[in-house]
Amino acid sequence: MFVITLIILLFSLLLLLIGFLLFFSLSRISEETLTESTLLNFSIIIAAKNEAKNIQALLSSLDQLNYPQDKFEIIIVNDNSTDDTAEIISSYASKNNNLKLIRSDSSNIGKKSALTIGINNATFENLIITDADCTVQPKWLKYFSQKLNSCDIVFGVAPLNQNSGIINKIICFESLRSHLLIFGFANIGLPYSASARSFAFKKSVFNKLDGYNGTNETLSGDDDLFLREAIKHKLSIKFITTNQAFVYSEPKKSLNDYFKQKARHTSTSHHYLLRHKIILTLWHTANILCLFSFLLSFLSSIFVLPIIIKMLVDYLITNSFQEKFGYKFNTFELFVLPLTYEVFIIINFINSFRFKKRWS
Repeated sequence: MFVITLIILLFSLLLLLIGFLLFFSLSRISEETLTESTLLNFSIIIAAKNEAKNIQALLSSLDQLNYPQDKFEIIIVNDNSTDDTAEIISSYASKNNNLKLIRSDSSNIGKKSALTIGINNATFENLIITDADCTVQPKWLKYFSQKLNSCDIVFGVAPLNQNSGIINKIICFESLRSHLLIFGFANIGLPYSASARSFAFKKSVFNKLDGYNGTNETLSGDDDLFLREAIKHKLSIKFITTNQAFVYSEPKKSLNDYFKQKARHTSTSHHYLLRHKIILTLWHTANILCLFSFLLSFLSSIFVLPIIIKMLVDYLITNSFQEKFGYKFNTFELFVLPLTYEVFIIINFINSFRFKKRWS
């Protein structure tokens, strides 16, 4: 009994310490403002596979970019789509000289292979990646141009479109919590993850890291594991949080599709650097132990304290910074959704070991 009490209380203290570290870090992220810096030339690289339902929205948002047309190109690699993806892009390309459609052959299967084809065909040194089911903000390239002028890699905020549905709220809250961890740790010099929906780097960096060859442990990881390799090579990594550079995408419509997606994402975390694994394991373990400590409250009322600590830490962080990352939850949701989040963390971790390695 004493040992169990001691463990739970120690993890409660750990949760408090890391929680306040995250709060302090997130509170020190300043809002970016545009200056009269030189605009870089960009190649926008997109891998598309069976995205006929989504690609038009992306193309329309790219058409609204507030950026000189002669300073960027769009390269879309069609990875063996069996729907009308290629036809939709071809129609758009016929009216836009800065868009290239490349068809990958059957020997190049997977997102990283498709992206590599696009990068190898890029005209410009500065590359920026997004996904075919996204929409970008008009000043997206301007903010990334300003930031990439002074570093090797830049990643941005990529929120999901939020609505009133229960499943949507659960998935969007998970995305919010991920953003808080990613940017909170990145701001104290511990970047460990990024979203390929808004991810920029120089072609020379891609070549220096030998492309995606250092990330072959899994078919995923074109963002997180590429970032891992950049950290190993001590490259300069920065991020952008202004809402004028957000890249939005639609969340999964069902929990089944969400669990499949998260199994893939979580499987990538098995290949993080050891220091990142340790701090994330400590954080999630502390949260889960504090959440379920109330089950022992029949033994002693002290076991109610950890879940109270957890709920207060959760609320303080999520309520303070949710709008910074493109989300809006009410007070009730901010107390209830962390409970489902921790349960799903466990489910996603278990499912990650059963992830079937394919890109669809």
